[in-house]
Amino acid sequence: MYCPIILGSDKTTVSVATGKLNITHFTSIFQGLKPNMTTPVVRQCPDGHFRRIIFGFGPFIADYPEQVMLAGMFKAGVRTFTNDFPRANIYGLLSPDILHQLIKGTFKDHLVDWVEKYLRLEHGKVRAEEIMDDIDERLAAVPLFPELRRFPHGRRFKQWTGDDSKALMKVYLPALVGYVPSEMLKCFSGFLDFCYIARRPSFTEKTLNMLENALERFHTYREIFRTSGVRPTGFSLPRQHSLPHYRFQIEEYGAPGGLCSSITESHHITTVKKPWRRSSRYEALGQMLITNQRLDKLSALRADFVKRVSSYPHQLEDLTVHIRQPMFPVLVRRFLYDQLYPESQIAPEEIHPSIARCSGKFSVVHSAVATYFAPRGAGFSRDECRPYLAFFFFTHLDKIYPCALVEWFEKVGQRPDDDTGLWIVRPDVRGIHQNLSFCYPH
Repeated sequence: MYCPIILGSDKTTVSVATGKLNITHFTSIFQGLKPNMTTPVVRQCPDGHFRRIIFGFGPFIADYPEQVMLAGMFKAGVRTFTNDFPRANIYGLLSPDILHQLIKGTFKDHLVDWVEKYLRLEHGKVRAEEIMDDIDERLAAVPLFPELRRFPHGRRFKQWTGDDSKALMKVYLPALVGYVPSEMLKCFSGFLDFCYIARRPSFTEKTLNMLENALERFHTYREIFRTSGVRPTGFSLPRQHSLPHYRFQIEEYGAPGGLCSSITESHHITTVKKPWRRSSRYEALGQMLITNQRLDKLSALRADFVKRVSSYPHQLEDLTVHIRQPMFPVLVRRFLYDQLYPESQIAPEEIHPSIARCSGKFSVVHSAVATYFAPRGAGFSRDECRPYLAFFFFTHLDKIYPCALVEWFEKVGQRPDDDTGLWIVRPDVRGIHQNLSFCYPH
């Protein structure tokens, strides 16, 4: 049985441990596997059976600077470490990197920066600053919704992380409407479609065709940045050059999400960067190991405390204050009335406070699974746009009522916006419930 080894490196991890990053390190690390790349060895597999195994190199997870170093492109005549191993070609092992090529590369370093340059060219420095301030205000005004992050100070922060870029991708496009040409909005829309399709966990021939279609739209509409003077020299950019190769690499290695450098970076931030900063910098490795041990123990202790202590009150009045929803008692009464008298036609505002009064115990479900559908796809409905604020169950007359506190939104228009490709939604503010209501969770 052939067993490919997925490789990965991070320049910070290697440099902290050894003081430098060198190709010869990889040759030394994998020297012990070299004999079993040609001679089978018997190993027990996850299914419990013993098999004869031949090892080999699989995809290599690396950022662009590391890919340059691995491929020996920084100096003529440099041998790559794969030359010392059988059936290994580094040029065929470099995998797509969603984090640095798409999220932090094409989106953050290119498109977001190009928009600001366009505004300066088109409107001048002073007016451009005013427009960027208004874009920041739009980002800060994003309504609460699952998986959407609010940017109270806009997008002007010094240190960007991958999570910052991912969160900004979801809300940045509608914030540009009215300030940039339609072609730029369609360029963003095509790229976002490409990015979100590439982040899918599985692919079919249909989704691969959708990926190529989105890339074609992105390439077509990005010409606006050339004609407007933002990129007069064109788009000879390594990270964008990698995009046309995604289909082939997906067919070779599978979904890119399983080979993204965010996997290695998320671990080395916690286990290397932060412990290194806390050390004295002298013989730091031992100090870093002790720091990681202590952090693991503190994390386990915190999980135990959370498990033992419930953070939600169980009485209606106290729970109302805790979740900061003053309409909560009214919504509970209306929900309970609907359950007790399903045939009643009384309007919500006509229910007397003494009717359907709940005096039982409330319990909040701390963990729940909900599936949300992005409003880009066909068949968008009102049910697909309802963020669950909390899941509850309470008792009334010895009967348990499971329910959910929901914030409703409704779509505007009959189709997505032509430029952004996004549905426009607004809070549903009909009746006494405003845009909050109770419902049975599905």
